[in-house]
Amino acid sequence: MKKIILSLLLISTSVFSQTKSERLEIVKDYDFAKQKQFKTELVEFYSDKENRIKNYLLLNPQSKRTFSKESVLYTIDDINENGLPIYLSTSNRGAAITTRANKLYSGGGLGLNIQGQNMIAGVWEIGSMNTLHGHFQNRGIQKDLSTAAHSDHATHVTGTIIQKGSSSLLRGMAFDGGAWANDITNEFTEMVDQSFEGLLISNHSYGIPFLNAQGALQVDVEDAGKYDAVARVVDIVHNLAPYYLAVYAAGNERASSASINAAGGYDMMSFRTVSKNAMVVGAVNGVTTYAGPSSVVMSSFSNWGPTDDGRIKPDLVGKGVAVTSTTGGAAGSTQTSSFDGTSMSAPNVTGTLLLLQQYYKQLNGRFLRAASLKGLALHSADEAGTTVGPDYRFGWGLCNAEAGANIITNDGLSSSIQELTLNPGETKTFTVTAQGGTVPLMASISWTDPEALANTAGLNDRTPSLVNDLDIRVSNTSTTILPWKLDPANPNNAAVKADNLVDPFEKVQVDAASGTYTITVTHKGTLAAPQNFTLILSGINSPFAVRTALPNNTKCISETAQYSLQYFANSTTATNFVVTGLPAGVTSAFSVNNLTANSSFNLNLSNFNALAPGVYPFTVTGTNGSVSKQVQLSLTIYSPTFTSVTGFLPTNNQVEVSVYANLSWTPDVNAQSYQVDVATDNAFTNIIQTGTITTPSFLTNLLNINTDYFWRVKQINLCGSASYTSAGKFKTVNLECGVQTYSGSPIAIADVANTLVTSTMAFNNPNITSIYDLDVSLNLTHTYVQDMTISLVSPSGTTVILQEEACGSQNDINVVYDDSGNNIVCGSVSPAISGRVKSFQVLSALNGQNPNGNWQLIVDDPYNGDGGFINSWSLNICKIVPLSASDFDKNKFKIYPNPTNNSVSVLFEDLQITGYVVYDIQGREILSKNKQFSASFDIDLSSFNSGIYLLKIVTDKGDFTQKVIKN
Repeated sequence: MKKIILSLLLISTSVFSQTKSERLEIVKDYDFAKQKQFKTELVEFYSDKENRIKNYLLLNPQSKRTFSKESVLYTIDDINENGLPIYLSTSNRGAAITTRANKLYSGGGLGLNIQGQNMIAGVWEIGSMNTLHGHFQNRGIQKDLSTAAHSDHATHVTGTIIQKGSSSLLRGMAFDGGAWANDITNEFTEMVDQSFEGLLISNHSYGIPFLNAQGALQVDVEDAGKYDAVARVVDIVHNLAPYYLAVYAAGNERASSASINAAGGYDMMSFRTVSKNAMVVGAVNGVTTYAGPSSVVMSSFSNWGPTDDGRIKPDLVGKGVAVTSTTGGAAGSTQTSSFDGTSMSAPNVTGTLLLLQQYYKQLNGRFLRAASLKGLALHSADEAGTTVGPDYRFGWGLCNAEAGANIITNDGLSSSIQELTLNPGETKTFTVTAQGGTVPLMASISWTDPEALANTAGLNDRTPSLVNDLDIRVSNTSTTILPWKLDPANPNNAAVKADNLVDPFEKVQVDAASGTYTITVTHKGTLAAPQNFTLILSGINSPFAVRTALPNNTKCISETAQYSLQYFANSTTATNFVVTGLPAGVTSAFSVNNLTANSSFNLNLSNFNALAPGVYPFTVTGTNGSVSKQVQLSLTIYSPTFTSVTGFLPTNNQVEVSVYANLSWTPDVNAQSYQVDVATDNAFTNIIQTGTITTPSFLTNLLNINTDYFWRVKQINLCGSASYTSAGKFKTVNLECGVQTYSGSPIAIADVANTLVTSTMAFNNPNITSIYDLDVSLNLTHTYVQDMTISLVSPSGTTVILQEEACGSQNDINVVYDDSGNNIVCGSVSPAISGRVKSFQVLSALNGQNPNGNWQLIVDDPYNGDGGFINSWSLNICKIVPLSASDFDKNKFKIYPNPTNNSVSVLFEDLQITGYVVYDIQGREILSKNKQFSASFDIDLSSFNSGIYLLKIVTDKGDFTQKVIKN
């Protein structure tokens, strides 16, 4: 029995995407230290899940980890406390017209040409997409290099965002854009990584349904709507990357599972869809022409909220019925199919929001924060449902790109988008004039709320998961209007205007507004830190607007800078401009001032010679009567005079450096890039590796063992380049390796389902007692490679998956699995997988273990009809050969115990020790102390992960480095 969809995975070499500089601008203020810490926590999170899943599958060999039933893909996401699997499933059940995305296209009626050009959407899916589908035109890549089977579902979802077929009926929402596709393995880690590469939005058309494929209950009723650990992780990701928005499908169980919780179809959100900061999308029928709320017809299947604490979910709706998009696994395929489901409505909205990001960037020179984009979509959504305001079925209504684009176009005139910060205890007020007539005044605030503690209470606990409760009020001389609010205890009730205690989005609507109003934004309780938020206004009347598409200017100190500004008049009264906040000595001049009509004008800056390299923000303010508006600009200055680079790692003359050396240094504010050279001689006549990079670190390719290398760096900027630094020297580790080969007869892999074959081999080398590096060679014949999951088990019992159902129907494997190998590329002829390739899980997980004892190679083939043989396999295991003991004995120098579980003691005589540094195996400094020590001291390693570390002792007789193994 085979997977329903099997195809050849190839990686496109041509990718249409946001420019690197745009993505660097997005992440420039991200906290990479927090990212690293959270990723460390995710390693344990995924490791624990993976162990639970593997143990379940070993005990239940008849169960499949991933399978398809009735065109729905299922995969085990976790094992519950009762030892039963929890399955994720895909949410299957003229989209651009429904969300009015087509209005932004060339010829769409708004005078725009916004079609996704140079934009990227992320896609996470069960399975991989067909990157070579003809409608993608090389604009999609499998970003995580997944070897999972092609999925019609993944290809369809991606196509809903970016496909470009032969007619307008075969176009995705952002049909000139690109996609980064991923399977759901390590979903959250990849979301963090890619958001820190500048990814702005991603689609997730899967969830955990109440019932699994066998019809058994897998979500406890009390867990529906609960803010749990998974929802919390989603919120952490959004707080780490404030420009990143994940869009989740609401799920399709209302028809099949609504009776389970006796809530009339309500209270059907769970896990990821309960997060506060992600966008959750429900599904409706297509809307050709919107003529009022009755135009939006709810599908028969789309899940309804609320969350337990009463938050509005879904957030909004899009087309999810009869959506035609790409399917098929063949290269160059033009196959399409029509699917139903919130799996289809989610990418309908994802692609639409990508267009709004593109348009905002085109006009303003920067992207919107995720909370701003989400707030804009909710603020501008069309009314849907039988009652006024939001509800728990349609959320805030039908996504409307045209209305959102008009708010962007008229920002500063009849609308406003302001990204602001509310400090603890602060109240912000804004005075606006209503547009009047039939146009309502609408004011909303949106923010990315900090993650809350997971709720472990019982059924429908109403305790808010909101951490920072911001409030918006709109008032005039006679009344104060409150935001919309829903009642989770009575989900059918219409929304009322009251104090909202639960939603990180609040909207006030004033019908028949006239005259002047005051917008007030404040908060309840205590803010632990300043909270960013976005204020969006529509239905206002303002005398002028000013904006620039290029708010930043980068210059050398000898140059001048010019900023192009646009003025939009809504009044015949003159507007005057001034510039404030410029550094001392810089001169400024406007090309024109006292503007009364729509026009372009320039701000010119000069005299930068006294400025140090750096970034200088400043403000242009326009004033028209009592109304003032600001444009935030910045000047980045570089100098042709460079200071010396410092902070080199590895340090000069460091030994036992990894053969993949991580060369790093202190960043220089005067450098836009760095040139790095690695050579075998200090005159650099034999440069073996070189590169120009924008970050202050360089990871070498494979170096020789026990070899001296020299490296140097120079800074480069638009003014010129520095001289190279003096050469640094390091010596790579010295390795001793041993090879053990299985020498028995070939072992048969039967062609019956659920075959589990184990080959055992003893490794016996008393000279190697700790693994530094391990490679696995495997020669295996099999008539259907994708059927197999192949694992290696060490004598200590650690399992590493070498490959998991990779490739398709091709034959045979002849490989070396190596952490430094290439990603698996599936060949079209035998062997399907060959060469030196990365394993599915890293082999470095075995580092530090004693290799002596019995190793097991396990082949798991759970499908009928195909079989083969394990012909041969071998292990190549290496250890570090440290500096000779005599180097230390002559100075009466000892480090013990080594290996250690917690700490090591350093004992010495006749030495003056002034400090120590601990490096990881890549040469990165992770612990140091500068201090004069007496005859002995201890170094606490208890918080370190297991593995190999390098300890450098600084003494009056030179620096000594020795390997330390942490168990």
